[in-house]
Amino acid sequence: GTEVEFSANASNDMHVAHDKNRAGDFLILWREGNPYPIYVRAGTTSGTNITLGSATRVKDDDGGSDMSGYYLGVKADPNNAGTYVLHYRTPTPDPDVVYCQIVTVSGTTVTFGAAVAPGGDHGYNTTDAAVTWDNKTADKIHTCYSDINNSYYPTICAGTVSGTDITWGTPEVFESVYSETCSISSDFFIANAGFAVRENGDSGAKTTKVFAWTISGTDYTIGTSHVASPNVSTGGGSIAASPQAAGLHLLLYKDNSGTSPAYEGRLIT
Repeated sequence: GTEVEFSANASNDMHVAHDKNRAGDFLILWREGNPYPIYVRAGTTSGTNITLGSATRVKDDDGGSDMSGYYLGVKADPNNAGTYVLHYRTPTPDPDVVYCQIVTVSGTTVTFGAAVAPGGDHGYNTTDAAVTWDNKTADKIHTCYSDINNSYYPTICAGTVSGTDITWGTPEVFESVYSETCSISSDFFIANAGFAVRENGDSGAKTTKVFAWTISGTDYTIGTSHVASPNVSTGGGSIAASPQAAGLHLLLYKDNSGTSPAYEGRLIT
């Protein structure tokens, strides 16, 4: 189809999520320049034609402060049309705090909920973060991150969504070890279950580990760790659940053990 420009100044930190409940609808999230202002733009497709709404600076709640960030991500709610969750790490005014934020879209008009840090209003400093909707339980999200305030330990937290508000449960460390990146997935068929991933950033061998989790309310039970990559790996922060097979997830990571980095994938059940 015809190429459509959504920004003249976007960095390489850009993401898109497709609404599963409204055919053709999507939301783009990206950052520009310095100090990393972040924007969204809603759009829709018809055949090979793309129609875009206006670019909108992400705000902390409608009419609130302009937000900046990097390590961005956006996911569409599988249960509610026109609803998305954003996550990003802030450079200013509170460096290294990761926020999640609900965004709703009507047509191409975007409405922002409040930006909320996992663990409550005090927030958590993180080096990286990931977020997913719970694919079996409506109005629930999961996030994981490396907590700078707690020795960079990989931490998981569940949030309950009401409209554009997020209420967080208690954060839980899923391994007491320094970690640089984390990611999380939620199964499409097995209720209250998924995988969390962390990449060990200590000097020496940087292994990628996977942990199965289950949840009751907002309380997690974390399974035994499994080494997904025994080699020196970085960027173990991308995992996704299969929408066709129960318990099947795809993990992607970067293997630095050879003379040239290799980008690898593994199926996990």
